This record gives sequence, C-alpha cells and structure tokens, in this order.
Amino acid sequence: MYADPKLIKDDPFSVRLDAYRRAELQRLVNATGGQRAAIVRRWIEERLDQEMERFHATQSAGARQQLRGSHQIPA
Repeated sequence: MYADPKLIKDDPFSVRLDAYRRAELQRLVNATGGQRAAIVRRWIEERLDQEMERFHATQSAGARQQLRGSHQIPA
C-alpha cells in the first residue's frame, strides 16, 4: 500500500490546548469540514518543513564560516 512503510501514520501524538485555541480550531474544523487531526497534522508537517529548512541553512552558514576561518575556502 505504501511505497515507504515509514509514511504510515500510526504514531499517536497528544497536544494540549487551552479553551480559546481549542474553540478556534473547532471553528476551523466546522467551517472546512475537515478532520481536526488531519488539519493539525498538516500544520505540524508544514511548520516542521520550514524549521528544518531554516536549521539546515543555519548549519550550512556555520560550516562555511568555520571553513573560511580555517582558510579552506575563499570568502
């Protein structure tokens, strides 16, 4: 069914929200007709992708600075 078995979504994850955020989320679920878990999973995945891009950019910049400091690459 899945080309990569790691893509199977069988790892439950709990998140605690305050009453205000839960109500906002529920309004969105009601308005879109989506499922709460699917909406939150999509947000988490999108945000994780953004953070990983930023992390890798930071790591790459740090590595370049270290190499420049050791004179292994030109500035």
